[in-house]
Amino acid sequence: MDENVDMKVNDDENVDMKVNDDENVDMKVNEVDVPIIHLPPFNETQNLVTLTEEQRGQEYKISKESIQFIKIILEIISQRNTFKIDEFKIVGSFYEMLREIKDETISGDSIQGLLNILHTCSKRGTFRLNEFEIISKLYSSICKVIQ
Repeated sequence: MDENVDMKVNDDENVDMKVNDDENVDMKVNEVDVPIIHLPPFNETQNLVTLTEEQRGQEYKISKESIQFIKIILEIISQRNTFKIDEFKIVGSFYEMLREIKDETISGDSIQGLLNILHTCSKRGTFRLNEFEIISKLYSSICKVIQ
């Protein structure tokens, strides 16, 4: 007498078991097509980008949209109390410098200041999960320009 038994192991797979007369058990796993979250392999962590003395003295192009975006980031940062009282002056000076940009150029020193601000924010957990991608794109864009 053959007996079929269906078992659900988890949400991803079903197991069909068939018990034969001779007490042998045949098992077959039927995987259900479920989307899988796949992460690319991680390379070793790279050092944070810092500008050389020569790069700090150079001027770089920056779009009006990028300037506006960075201003919004700084406003978010200030609302989330990321910086200590004595650090607000540095962030405020950087914000004022952004407001005064007319010719869409930014100094290497200012870029390094922005990188320092972003680094501090990442260490202090300022950004929310849904904001990581856009912050990462900003960081990657800066890296491409200075390398």
